[in-house]
Amino acid sequence: MVNAICGVYGLCTSLDNESIKCECIPGYIPLDDQDVSKGCHPPAVINYCAENNFKLQVFDDTDFYFDTHLVSLASVDFESCKKDVIDDCNIVAATYDHSTSTCAKKRLPLLNARNNSSSKGLKALLKVANRIESGTSELPKKKCFNVRVFLKVLVAVTATLACFFGALAVYYHPFTRRLTRKKKHLNATTIRINFREFTFQELHEATDGFTKILGKGASGKVYRDALVIGDAEIDVAVKKLEKKIEKSDSEFTTELKIIGRTHHRNLVRHSSSEKKQ
Repeated sequence: MVNAICGVYGLCTSLDNESIKCECIPGYIPLDDQDVSKGCHPPAVINYCAENNFKLQVFDDTDFYFDTHLVSLASVDFESCKKDVIDDCNIVAATYDHSTSTCAKKRLPLLNARNNSSSKGLKALLKVANRIESGTSELPKKKCFNVRVFLKVLVAVTATLACFFGALAVYYHPFTRRLTRKKKHLNATTIRINFREFTFQELHEATDGFTKILGKGASGKVYRDALVIGDAEIDVAVKKLEKKIEKSDSEFTTELKIIGRTHHRNLVRHSSSEKKQ
């Protein structure tokens, strides 16, 4: 006698009054396919005023129980009850009791459709839409979830993301950054002059760790240096870029090009046709 144990428009069957089985009343579909006890609903809105839209079904030993009926007709036979239900546009269900010759029209929604010991001898009348009665071909079909297609799409997306993040990792890896900087490093060949190139370590030792400052420019400081080339010790000036920016590289390259094209008594030609500063 528990109310709405199978939800709205659900039918509770309990032949032994101990175990129950929930299912939707004919013409209705579950709200949750995994749990019918949550209730059911009609798949479409039906105009019950047009008799050709539905068929009246009768269920033995079944009741649409409700504390208060919409309308209760007394002293009527079963056929009269059926006709009255068909002609009434405002109802979809009723219960006929042979013992009392009573036709009880039911309110909506139907909450307590049941088939158990308490409904023995009763007949339930229900309007079922013809397209539901005739089959499920006209019902809106649920789209099937294609697992294979989903997995293919997932693999494709995962592979694309893996390639993208892999490329980012390679690009920002310290080794790649050093290689890129090395390729962009200024040298005599790229700026088309024939100055001799010295390593950073050679200049660091010659300037005592860049401690002998001669002056300071916009792009860096100039240090005094003493290089030993052959048997001669030559005083030179070493300019160290303080900030690694594109403008500094451009200014420094311009300075080298100007010096490379300048003939001055402090710029001497080496025996190997190399210039040195």
